[in-house]
Amino acid sequence: MTLTLLLACYGITFFLLESSLTGFLRDFLCKNKFFEELLMCFFCSGFWVTLFVCFLTEDAPNQATNWVYFLCTHVMHGFAGATFIFSLNTLLEALERHYGSRA
Repeated sequence: MTLTLLLACYGITFFLLESSLTGFLRDFLCKNKFFEELLMCFFCSGFWVTLFVCFLTEDAPNQATNWVYFLCTHVMHGFAGATFIFSLNTLLEALERHYGSRA
């Protein structure tokens, strides 16, 4: 997974969780407890966004490819992406708190 894809996954996750443009979607989905908890967690949402992006951007396995390997690789990418997204968001929030209070 490239840095470009990781940054794209962060952007998609941030857009889904923080943008005013997706507020109506969050309000609708948060009526369900599962989605409410999912949309309150950058790690959780980042995992599913990364998994979705992996399935969209990588070639489907051919007949000679092992499906278990294919799925496990995507799940590992999902966790890697979720960790990156959570870490980047935590860092940006800390910087905002630190430097935002000086303005």
